[in-house]
Formats: sequence, structure tokens, C-alpha cells
Amino acid sequence: MNESKFVVGAASDVGKVREVNEDSHGYLRASVGEFLVVCDGMGGHASGDVASKIARDAAMASVLASQSGDAEAILRQAVAAAQTRVRHAAGAPDKHGMGTTIVCALVQGGMATIANVGDSRGYVIRDGRAQQVTKDHTKGQQLLDAGVISQDQLATHPQKGVLYMALGQVSSDPDPALAQVQLVEGDYLVLCSDGVYDCLEPAKLAELTSGINPAYAAANLVRYAVELDGKDNTTVVIGRCLDVDKPQATPLPLAPRSVAAPTVAATAKAGQPADREGTTQSLAWRTLAPYLAVAFCLGAVVAAVATHWMCRAGPVDGAKLEGRPTDASAGSDSTDATSAAADSATGTEYAEPAAAADAGSTKAPAVAQPARSVKDAASGKADAVTGAGRPMATEKESGKAADAKVQAKSALSSARPPPAELSTAATPPAKSP
Repeated sequence: MNESKFVVGAASDVGKVREVNEDSHGYLRASVGEFLVVCDGMGGHASGDVASKIARDAAMASVLASQSGDAEAILRQAVAAAQTRVRHAAGAPDKHGMGTTIVCALVQGGMATIANVGDSRGYVIRDGRAQQVTKDHTKGQQLLDAGVISQDQLATHPQKGVLYMALGQVSSDPDPALAQVQLVEGDYLVLCSDGVYDCLEPAKLAELTSGINPAYAAANLVRYAVELDGKDNTTVVIGRCLDVDKPQATPLPLAPRSVAAPTVAATAKAGQPADREGTTQSLAWRTLAPYLAVAFCLGAVVAAVATHWMCRAGPVDGAKLEGRPTDASAGSDSTDATSAAADSATGTEYAEPAAAADAGSTKAPAVAQPARSVKDAASGKADAVTGAGRPMATEKESGKAADAKVQAKSALSSARPPPAELSTAATPPAKSP
């Protein structure tokens, strides 16, 4: 591999228990190579988040200022600068006792150099297998190196996470552990805090990382660790080495949740030109379909409301709209016909006074009249307005008819009891004995 490029992704999460994320991470491309760093502030100590940020910033500034090409010397100088800054900040009364771990890597071409102080780790994943390349500065690791406990016992040993070396907590500069790995195409370099590897075995770490973009791999590791445990902060920085001498396939984006519309190339048959017009129409219908559905629903709602109000208002009288006599006047004419028939049966004659017709009044005569007299008066009003109905009687004839009608009604009143209330329907009078 003559020349390489390094693709980096990172992720961090506070977890489910702690309120402050005491982890810090960073990445930069300097003149001396690609630099990655993860710091884990001392949990339970004052201002652990401040210590991790100070160490990260100091290490990155040191690498940027470096001119030497020796990777080990650059990393030792970066760790020493971080130690100096953290120890100086820990002298403040409100920052006393703070500390942090650090794991950092410098990649130059295909060679990766890793340094660490504390229990933050570095892994290299190759061919689906993860290999730890750093050594923890814990008392549990010392017991393992001395052969007192086994690797299986270390996982549950009470001194597994007890640090004997960290930045800011020793009077002299710590001695970082260094390792070098020759990377090949497709290798992953993983730097992480203990919140990640405490939840994930190396096999699971490789499974969630292999074959995908480093940014997606970092998100997978952090999400899985938080869902599985989440008691500690989780932070990971992942770099992948790619050979630029070989053509690289374009990374596929995340698959969308909905089915994408067919493209012109996908709809074209082999050996035939693509139907651009048909494809355009199909896309247009797919775009307009939701709007048409909404318009149809609104139209249905408006029609239902209009029908409801029309039913409440009742049917519309077409005669009123055309200016013809209404049903009331027609009913009055039929009532007049009934009244005339009743008058003929009793031998009396009736006609409306001309004055009442001219004035359009519907008042009843002074003498109490049967119910049909009211309708006759209304009929007379309608006749005066429309010019229809019977011809007006003379004054003399009207007087005679009124006298005869009074006599007939007096006879009727003696033959039957008075009605309880007036009725708008015409009642034929009973014949006098």
C-alpha cells in the first residue's frame, strides 16, 4: 500500500445514570499525520469533565505544534503536555483531585502508533476480529500480569477498574504505554472509554464495526452500549484505513423508509428508449394524489353541511320565486268556495265589504263570525292584491247579506255549543231545524 487515506467517525453519550458526560474526544489532520484522542475524566472526582477537556486540548495543541516525524516522540510530548495542564488546573481549590485517562493514536501512512495512560483502550479490527493493542494501568491488570488471576477472573475482580496511573494524579509525569501496528486496507482503529468495552466483548465490538462507515460504526457501538448498560459515559473514535491506489466504491446512503419513485433508467426496457413522458406523468400523479384526496374530502364535508342546513330550512316555494299567488291565496279561494256552498245551503248570501278589501284588512266583522269568516276576510285581501276571486258586491247587497247572515248564525248558535277555540279550517254549518 503506497499511500493511504484515513476516514474517521466518532460518537459519545452521557448514558442513563450520570448527569454530566466526563468523556472528551477529538480528531485532527496535522502535518505529522492523523491524530485521534479519547479522554475519560475520573468518575467521582471533582471536575472530571474539565480534566478530560483540558487533556484533550493540550494533546491536540502539542501535535499541531510538532515538527518532528518520530511518532513515539510526538505522542510522548503530547501526553506530557496534557499532564502538565491538568496538574496545574487541579491546584485550584474547587478542582482539587481531578484527573483523567487518555488514549491517543498517530497514523502516518499505514503505520499507527498508540499511547495510553489509564484504562481507556485502543483496538485494531481486522477481518472481523478485534485485538486490544493497549495495556490498562489498573491494579487488576497488574495482578493479571503477575499471574495471580486469570483473564476470566479479571472480568469480575473488584480491582479491575482501580487506576494506579492517570493524568493529574501523580507528582511526576506518567509513562505512557506505547504500541505500533502496521495497518492494511480495511483495518479499523478503535479508541474508546471503559463505558464501551465494559459492555462489549471483543467479538461483539468487531461485529458492530466491520464492513461499515466509521461514523455509522461509532454510532452503533455507543447506542448498543447505552441500551445494554448505560451506567457510565460512552465514547468512541474510529478510523479506517483505505488504499487510495485502488478504486473505491461510492458508499451507499442509508435506505429511505419509503419506497423511492422509479427512475427513468429503471423503467426503460433493455434495448428500448426510456418513456420519459410516461414517467413524468406517473410522478406528477403521485405528487398530486394526496392533494386531490384532501380536496375530495373537503368537498364531501361541504356538501354534507349544505344538505343538513337545507333540510332544516324546509322546501323552497317555487311559486314565491316566480311571483305567482302562493298556496295561502289558493287555499283562501278553496275556502271561499266552501263558504259559498255553505251559504247556499242556509239560504244566505255573503260578500266582503269593499272598504275592507280596498284597505287590505283581515279584521273580522263586529258580529262574531264562524272560523271561515276569518279565511274569507283573508281571501278578500288576497283578491284585492292579486285582482282575482269573486267580483265585489254593492253596498246594498252587502247589507242585506249581512242581516241574513246574522239571522242564520243566531239560529246556528242556539242549535250547537260555541266552539272551544277558533280553527283555521272551514267547518260547514249545521242546517237549522
